Amino acid sequence: MSMFTKVIGSALLILLPVSLSKAELPISVDDIFVQQDNIRFGLSTQYLNRQDDIDSLGTINSDQLLLGLSVRYGISPKTEVSANTSFRYWNERAYLLGKEFSDSGSQWESLSIGVSHKLSDDYLRPALLVFGEFVVAERPSRAPSQVEYGKTYKMGAATYKSIDPILLSGLFVAEYHAERIINGLDVEPGISLRLEPKVAFIVNNRVTLTGGIRWQWRERLRINGSHSGINLTETSLAMGVGYHVSEKLTLSFEGDFAVTNDRGSSLTLHFIYR
Repeated sequence: MSMFTKVIGSALLILLPVSLSKAELPISVDDIFVQQDNIRFGLSTQYLNRQDDIDSLGTINSDQLLLGLSVRYGISPKTEVSANTSFRYWNERAYLLGKEFSDSGSQWESLSIGVSHKLSDDYLRPALLVFGEFVVAERPSRAPSQVEYGKTYKMGAATYKSIDPILLSGLFVAEYHAERIINGLDVEPGISLRLEPKVAFIVNNRVTLTGGIRWQWRERLRINGSHSGINLTETSLAMGVGYHVSEKLTLSFEGDFAVTNDRGSSLTLHFIYR
């Protein structure tokens, strides 16, 4: 097996990571898929920062720290199953109408299970993978004290093509958030779609630089059967670096910076042990 082939696996882990906040893709070419009857573990930390200036009323500033744990098991050469859970800490500060407010706390966030299957390898055509995920339990952001069961479903596809020393990839994710009761209201978040084209430059057998764009569309809410708000789109720029520490460990660091709105930015550190 060539060194470039080995490095591709680490680069793909960086390009197609398991996301904490969106539970993207539980997949891992050598590294991309877990070998049959093998187990892999992942640890991710994500820091998010946002500031909202509300005209002349004041300012709201918030920080969040997300911790994600994952385990993946290869049930065949082309199929793997996974489980993911996450935890969240937040600190919010506000100065509104001359008064100061603050809030902080921590809690368990979600538990999900998934399956991924490789349809084709990267030979004459780009490789293609498909996946699905079921969120077993989650805490709604608008009602952190309650737990919802079986309300979110995800499916998607990923593709990649290696052209030494460049690796091109693309990710598509569709999510459906079913109806749920939040603070006495019948809320249906609906559908969201996400596209992520990315490119990686493999500097050497240890270092990979990445860049890409994330685009997302979110359906407007339905509250008590009536539409609320508008459909939303957002675009962000993703830039990162990966380091292949050893045959067992890969680290990656990525920044996500909002382009089209004031959503803020996030920094994510992934540890993948195999």
